[in-house]
Amino acid sequence: MGNAGDVKIAVIGMGFIGRYMRICYEKMAGGRLRGNVLLCKATGVGLEGLRNEFDCDIAVGGALDALRRLKPDIILLCPPPSQIPLVVKDEIAPYCAEQRQSGGVLPDIYTFGPRPKVDFYYEALGGDVNTVKILPNLYYTLGGLPSVYLDDSYITFSGTRAWPSTNRQRLISFLAPLGDAHEVSEEDSIPFLAMRTTTHCLNEMCFVIADTLAERGLPGDHRNAASVMRAALREEWADVAEALVPCDMADLEPPAAAFAAKSAVGFVYGLLDFSRNFRLPELTRSVIRTKRAEVQLVSVCMFSREEVNAITRAHATKGGVCEKACRFFEDNCKDEMKAAFERHLGGGLEDAWWAAWRAKACEAAETVARHGLTLDL
Repeated sequence: MGNAGDVKIAVIGMGFIGRYMRICYEKMAGGRLRGNVLLCKATGVGLEGLRNEFDCDIAVGGALDALRRLKPDIILLCPPPSQIPLVVKDEIAPYCAEQRQSGGVLPDIYTFGPRPKVDFYYEALGGDVNTVKILPNLYYTLGGLPSVYLDDSYITFSGTRAWPSTNRQRLISFLAPLGDAHEVSEEDSIPFLAMRTTTHCLNEMCFVIADTLAERGLPGDHRNAASVMRAALREEWADVAEALVPCDMADLEPPAAAFAAKSAVGFVYGLLDFSRNFRLPELTRSVIRTKRAEVQLVSVCMFSREEVNAITRAHATKGGVCEKACRFFEDNCKDEMKAAFERHLGGGLEDAWWAAWRAKACEAAETVARHGLTLDL
């Protein structure tokens, strides 16, 4: 088992995740990409920029010949989920068969798609090819500030195949730059991902409040709304992560602040309702209120609307769970929330709306979870 600097790593797929995980694979390569890391890209689009960004070999097209050259200890599998089965069948499976026949090292597979299930890889590659599904912490920094403490990484193993302890320790070392890594079962992985992803709706809630205030000529923007929501979450729960930037209930005038605060707290309670309905473990439930809502809202505090939306697009896969969460809010929550806020500002919002809003958050996560399960390949 190689130490940092001795490990050979192949990265298949150079979209957002393939680039972002450089934080981890460059460190494991001892800070030297060339000779230790090989990047595999499906097409030549953007190749020159990639060469300027990464000082290492880059293969374009099929990855099989590149894998034969490098003989990697680890393969990071980062293409869109819909492309994973074909890459496994045409590139990784033949390579593993050749390595097995020659007595060579079989690579560990680190995959970043929510689907297929981990057992898919064992069926396709063989029971001796260690595979793990990774949901990485995507908040290494925010606005140039160290923010890794605002989220964690989550790993999913097969329920029937144990990893050798040395390989498992190498995985934990690989992910160490992104903070703690917690294990989530295959059964819980999609509901947990859905609950986390549905916190993106908090961004949209801030925009609804900002737009409504602007239409009425009242003070306050999306940053102010997010600040109030963060302050309210801290009043509700004492164990919310340390604030990266300040937040204050006074950042909106009292009527607007009251609505922003109560809508955010109610939405998070709705996500916690979802977690109990799905019997998720306490760790995966509590992270929604201690970290996940905070990291979403602190991003809204720090960036323009365009920048917040760009972050969301970078984190999302077309047709995936993040896109589904945003679409659910657009279709089922946006107009309802705007109308409720207007009634609140006019002094006529009925008390029953708050219970319905909490239930709407639970419904959003349920919808995203169902969609995630349909992505099985």
